[in-house]
Amino acid sequence: MVGFNEWDHRIYDKKFDCYKQETKNYSRSYLNQEVDFEKFRRSPPHNLEHYVKITEFTKQEIKEFYREFKQKCPFGRMDVKKLKEVCETVMTLGDSTDYAHFLLRVFGPDNDGCIDFEKYIVGLSQLLRGTVEDRIAWNFRFYDIHGMGFITYEEILTVTKAKQMMQGRMSSKRCTLHARNVFLHFKTNLDGRITKQDFHNHCIKDETILNLMLATSFAET
Repeated sequence: MVGFNEWDHRIYDKKFDCYKQETKNYSRSYLNQEVDFEKFRRSPPHNLEHYVKITEFTKQEIKEFYREFKQKCPFGRMDVKKLKEVCETVMTLGDSTDYAHFLLRVFGPDNDGCIDFEKYIVGLSQLLRGTVEDRIAWNFRFYDIHGMGFITYEEILTVTKAKQMMQGRMSSKRCTLHARNVFLHFKTNLDGRITKQDFHNHCIKDETILNLMLATSFAET
């Protein structure tokens, strides 16, 4: 079983490796220029220090995330199609359509179904650099795909399939086994629901459960 922090750094490092590969053809002057947040259309005109304050990223990391975001979303709004492209930068073997839909919902889209840079960077910070409490809460929202305040076996199975499809190794048998293994870790009520409190308590007590549930984890079970 891959540990919690190891998965965190593996996904994060892979993302930045992909970013560097994508930007290797850009001129040195472009990569070193200062980011102009004021020109970010339809988004609050915050400066760089604002994003440093509300995230756990460094100034340089925020600049890199911003350049990637601006390149894909020149009008400052990311929809599910653009988020899917970001997902496929990290995991390019399969179809990330469903995964991107679930991910966008956790980021908290506006009425137009899009997110701005602030929601994007805050969401990534909570997932990649947040406290254990932050990540538990984030992953609960990720699996609670119907927004009902609890997680069912069907939701775990649905998310598991989306993760497998993103990897390009979809297997109904494997997905079912994984979902059952995860669900059996919880002592659910008679209605088979995992409440937010149940989810939190079990993940705090047993890191194995959290590793199985991580939105960024693709470990075999």
